[in-house]
Amino acid sequence: MNSRQSRVAVLTGASGYVGGLILEEVCATFSTVRCVSRDPSKLTDLPPNAIPTKADLLEFSETRAALEDADIAFYFAHAMADSDQFSELEERSASNFSRAANEAGISKIIYLGGLAQGDSGDSAHMKSRHVVGDILRSSGIPVIEFRASVVIGAGSMPFEAIRALVNKLPVMITPKWVREQLQPIWSRDLKSYLIEAATLDFAESATFEIGGSEVISYRDLLHIYAKERGLRRWMINVPVVTPYLSSHWLRIFTPAHYKIGRQIVESATPRSIVRDFSAKEVFSVKPIGAKEAVTRALQTEQEDLAFLDSVPHQHSKLRNSRWIDGTRFIEKRTHIVNSDHETASIGIKKIGGQYGWYWATWMWRLRGAMDRVV
Repeated sequence: MNSRQSRVAVLTGASGYVGGLILEEVCATFSTVRCVSRDPSKLTDLPPNAIPTKADLLEFSETRAALEDADIAFYFAHAMADSDQFSELEERSASNFSRAANEAGISKIIYLGGLAQGDSGDSAHMKSRHVVGDILRSSGIPVIEFRASVVIGAGSMPFEAIRALVNKLPVMITPKWVREQLQPIWSRDLKSYLIEAATLDFAESATFEIGGSEVISYRDLLHIYAKERGLRRWMINVPVVTPYLSSHWLRIFTPAHYKIGRQIVESATPRSIVRDFSAKEVFSVKPIGAKEAVTRALQTEQEDLAFLDSVPHQHSKLRNSRWIDGTRFIEKRTHIVNSDHETASIGIKKIGGQYGWYWATWMWRLRGAMDRVV
């Protein structure tokens, strides 16, 4: 059962950030990958051995069917975007999954939790992450839990929140929690840990704290991003603004994922640094520092967002697709025409500029003038 040809993996949260991050590597490691989602239509342009699988983890029968005859499972499901009462939903999902995995004979579960010191009860998000890990371990199956701090990479909610705040605010008020320590990890280092865990043998459950090579603060991370983008930003320290009040900035500047972002910000008070270094002894990953991670994240973001080139409706001449990626709402429309490239380009090249637009050219010119003023 150790050859690629005979192994089946189940990837929950396949349409989410972490699931999408590791999908290709999981498909390269296992012969068959069941990509579990409540809405499989979101899963487009999958590798040949990836199977879209419809399952709601709140329903035991659907969860059990998704895990049938599988060898290993990745558990990246969460419910923060679904309800303010997400903790109860996450516990129910984890309980169903734990029981179904046990019945299906799963040999290993890989789970991504959160890294924080202090009283985890102060944050509903962090407490729920730890409780889910405990529930999965109750299955009796070896659970490899990684506890990570902020993930730096295009599409990661914390990184996109930093991007939005720095890009839009020349002056920022930074409360005390923004100066708390954290140990951010580059998305590709996180991916390496998760994939390597899938290939190693574990006789029992283990928890690993992982992070980059530098301990910094959220404030430092804002400065690093600003410097990489060539932006000058002023930050004013204040002692009174709470994470709860700060989270409402996201309603204005990161509306795409406000519910998730609010929980992340409200869990930012405890220090988020690695204190258990056992991951260094088990895994071959050599994590990079925050500055290099931000640089690489900006350099590779177009590659990381290559999913935009996928089109879900393969037999339609007119193809419309919409995504939410971090702070960006993205709409892509494709229309197939029976023409060679040169002829089709003639019409495209006559849009805008000296030729004007198909409608309300004066409005587009006004918009261009406003852009130049800004």
